[in-house]
Amino acid sequence: MAEFIDSIVSRPLALVVLQPRAGVVRRREAERPKTGYVGGWTVDGLDQLFRSTTPRRGLWLDNSEQTPDETVAELLERLSEALV
Repeated sequence: MAEFIDSIVSRPLALVVLQPRAGVVRRREAERPKTGYVGGWTVDGLDQLFRSTTPRRGLWLDNSEQTPDETVAELLERLSEALV
């Protein structure tokens, strides 16, 4: 992700990473008619890999317990933290 972010020259640039807990993602996936985890990927595997290898730039937001409206409200409130 760092290389991609650094390749964007437009400013201001904001980065928001929505990072709900893996258990919440598993529950949400089970409620959907299709899955986004194919080809050997699992919720836990991707979550662990992403958290351990992705530099913490921008705003990382655990929206596990939020409605979409609550997520948007918090994002707007904390937008300055998302600037990279």
